[in-house]
Amino acid sequence: MAEQGEDRDGLTLDRLHVPLGPLLADWPTGPTVNLIVQGDVIQEADVTDLPTPTAGSAAPFWVGPWLRAARGAPVRTGEAARRWAAARLDSLARLLSVAGRPAEATVARRLRDDLLDGAPVRRSHPRLAASPAASAGQGLWTG
Repeated sequence: MAEQGEDRDGLTLDRLHVPLGPLLADWPTGPTVNLIVQGDVIQEADVTDLPTPTAGSAAPFWVGPWLRAARGAPVRTGEAARRWAAARLDSLARLLSVAGRPAEATVARRLRDDLLDGAPVRRSHPRLAASPAASAGQGLWTG
């Protein structure tokens, strides 16, 4: 709903309340950015979070191997290393997507999926080498 208020030039313009989140693609699931926009100017911005999950909720996917190891279950080093690297690629893909780099985000997502599927890991992955982000990622993966 719009309300009216004076802008920086003394004109009376509509002030629109625009929430961004909490369920936007590639944004963290908790925060919501609440904006008050007047014309093409952001007048106010405030961030609110969703309540944190309580005890007994599902364990986060990315830390599964470490939680199992902490309970004394056997965890292979390769599984933990792949999950760690895949978590970093997932974060990179989200960042690239929010930053307006969808092609590079797709490369990072495919690499993440390959790691989680158990694909062989090479020092210079063909998808990475063929991407525009190749210079930033060469040598990240070792076999």
